[in-house]
Amino acid sequence: MVFFVVGCFSYAQNSFVDKIYPLQQNPVLKEKVYIHTNKTAYFIDDTIWFKAYVGDTINYPSLETTKLYVNLLDASGTVIYDKNVFIDKGTGQGEFELNSAVSPGKYYVQAYTNYMRNFGEEYHYLQEVTVLGDTVAKDETGEIKYDVQLLPEGGHLLEAIENVMGIKAMINGKGADFSGEIVDNDGKPVASFANAHLGMAQCKFTYKAGEQYTARISINDTLLKINVPQALKKGIVLHTDNSDDTYLNVVLKTNEATFYDQVYSNYTLLFHQDHQIYGLVSVARLDSTLATVKTDKSVFLDGVNTVTLFEDDRPIADRKFFVEKDRKKVVTVLDRLQVENDSVTYKLRLLRRDMPVEANLSVSVLIEESKAYAEKQNLRSAFLLTSHLKGKVENAAYYLYLNAKKPKRKEHLDLLLLTQGWSQYTLIEMIRKLNPRPKFEFEHGFELKGELEGPLLHNRLALIADNYQVIDKVKLNNDRKFRFDRLLLYKGDTVKVSYLNWWGKFIKPEALRFEDKPQQNVPFPGLNQKSPLSMTNSTEKSQDDIPLKYEKGTIALDEVILTDRKLSQ
Repeated sequence: MVFFVVGCFSYAQNSFVDKIYPLQQNPVLKEKVYIHTNKTAYFIDDTIWFKAYVGDTINYPSLETTKLYVNLLDASGTVIYDKNVFIDKGTGQGEFELNSAVSPGKYYVQAYTNYMRNFGEEYHYLQEVTVLGDTVAKDETGEIKYDVQLLPEGGHLLEAIENVMGIKAMINGKGADFSGEIVDNDGKPVASFANAHLGMAQCKFTYKAGEQYTARISINDTLLKINVPQALKKGIVLHTDNSDDTYLNVVLKTNEATFYDQVYSNYTLLFHQDHQIYGLVSVARLDSTLATVKTDKSVFLDGVNTVTLFEDDRPIADRKFFVEKDRKKVVTVLDRLQVENDSVTYKLRLLRRDMPVEANLSVSVLIEESKAYAEKQNLRSAFLLTSHLKGKVENAAYYLYLNAKKPKRKEHLDLLLLTQGWSQYTLIEMIRKLNPRPKFEFEHGFELKGELEGPLLHNRLALIADNYQVIDKVKLNNDRKFRFDRLLLYKGDTVKVSYLNWWGKFIKPEALRFEDKPQQNVPFPGLNQKSPLSMTNSTEKSQDDIPLKYEKGTIALDEVILTDRKLSQ
């Protein structure tokens, strides 16, 4: 066995580095969403209250986006309600008011930013909620659909070596209980397996040359027979061992037919997370049929990572693995302070030894053992797990519970990543996937454009709120056209436009004309055509009554006039 220990990353052959390195010059950013609902089960006349969290590539609050699309979908994917939520420094809030038009059944809260549309709907946030009632909508057809997938680790099987294969079995899109075995041409069992968690299992078996194996799977009192994918006669199989807390072991296995027929192939392990590349390990020519690359986990990123094996410039296998890091964890302490009648008072404390912690939190308070809340997604699973995987993950929160009562959660998490599958692609296709050209930009509020009519009285124009707070200022430079960018206002706000003289006083323009509506490519958070932004070109006070405005963000205090009246004796 050849054994490599890697503390950071080694550079592969120059030609490969030259092609991959430019991707890190301007890495593609990513956004992630989590929706914290007050409950997961509601009655028809309830309100779904929620707080939204939008994170960036490294799981900090996203400062790029100010608008989040949040939809309530029915079981068929039809949008029942939609809402545009204003996002300020990564957070926002909203609600859906339910009514009798919503029938009992399963629904889904979907959320995404405009920028997230670059990566496809499969990466949008999705959370299941239930509307309770006397009757629950059922599948009208009553049809049972089986979906069983055989997923070799790394992407393929290889003859004459022991292979690892994941099995995923679902009924109507949900993981189901099952058991089965792998049999050879003569019907002799060579491996057995059974559901380990939510319709997932794995098995190991040696694939003999010339054999065609079949999987016999018993599910829901039904026996299914599925052909096992044909093994390669030559190649390399990639296996990961993530059981060690400090190191990741990447095992490369090949057969003798491949080992004794090596020409000038070079092998490279590429470590990456989505669109960030952070490690290259050159393996070069194999010196045995089994090699292990041992890598310190400190070089990996939080959450789901991927290792891809290249033969020269051709990707031939990959595997996802999960890394949990302690450096960002904060200890939370909930102190019970007092009990008064039917009320209990708690104090939440966040502890961190190296620095004080600032937190923007949301809290849902329910009675103990309440059936109205079944957490199937949490902030950690949304940012570190499902945002890196395609499609729906059942009960994603389970995999990231820090709870000793779930001793097998890490084992099941690795099983989940084993069954993610593999798609063959070339290096050029991979580069395009890692570094796509964004078609959808970050939304930074909206633009307000217009044109002044009449003489230009001053060269500064101010946008002000009802309380005469200056929202923004622009210079006209002898141009009657003006534009205010990146406006972050709420639906229903009223704004006014006025000249701003050198003394900071507002002066009413003679006349001005606005564009009919904000630009479509930079929509206003919470604004729609049925509820336009209220705008005016005049101030409601005379010039002498308006206080000085020197700084953006200054707030004018209310003024009162005191008078006296002599009391009669």
